[in-house]
Amino acid sequence: MRNPAKNRNAAAAWLIAFAGVAGVMYVIRSPGPAHGWPDVVMVFAVSFAGLALFAIPFYQLEAARYTRLTRGEDVLARWTVAERDWKHFVLEEAARRSDTSTVLNIIELKPRVTPHGVDIVIGKDSIMIGDDFHSLPRAGLSRISGPVWVQGIPPCLEFTVASPNTTRTTSTHLLRFPVAAGAQAAAEVVKRHYETRAPELAAQRDPKRMRGIGVAITGVGAIALVFGLLTFKSNVNPSLLVALLVGGVLVTPAGLLIAFVWHRRMGRPYKKYPY
Repeated sequence: MRNPAKNRNAAAAWLIAFAGVAGVMYVIRSPGPAHGWPDVVMVFAVSFAGLALFAIPFYQLEAARYTRLTRGEDVLARWTVAERDWKHFVLEEAARRSDTSTVLNIIELKPRVTPHGVDIVIGKDSIMIGDDFHSLPRAGLSRISGPVWVQGIPPCLEFTVASPNTTRTTSTHLLRFPVAAGAQAAAEVVKRHYETRAPELAAQRDPKRMRGIGVAITGVGAIALVFGLLTFKSNVNPSLLVALLVGGVLVTPAGLLIAFVWHRRMGRPYKKYPY
């Protein structure tokens, strides 16, 4: 990920755009119980605006971590990998990625390179490799483990990120990056921090209870959506009708997502990556 603030701003722009479309459709819609295409467009516009609204807090958290790291706050270590060592690392990564049986390292292999090499900055909950930013949050659905040493020239640190998927197992990817010559002591500081920080908050939650909350939210949204659809052509207050449809369209998938994710968390435990 480059600059998450740009993603946040893009989501905000989409929110404003879709909200504007919904507002225009509301103005030009026909009064009375009859509903035409402006009503349909309005409902879809509000739905997409809701998706953008859900995305903004996520990107805002990412942007806050990005800002702290770029300001030098909560920095654990930093080093610069010489251009020659970085090129060697890229060649090794290219060979690994050609093997489809290995777990993918998702860092950008063409980051911004300074005259001295590639700058790597590691914070308490994020990492920046050149201009390639990644979050390493303590709380969340994904479980972050490591880092571990990976021997090579240059040696590397490697995080494993495990996320629940639809098969009750986990999908994993890696964040592997080189350690500069002479930076082993700084890398050990990073290693100790991530090995000893508090467990993930999400992992401490009760999956069965969270699934129940998701089912309850889904039920409320579904009732609002069904009632709104059944009264679509009746003489109902338009504002109430729009509220019911919008609430149903936004709340129902959100509840389903919560229920689905936490149902999967009740499955088999996380598995380590296969090498």
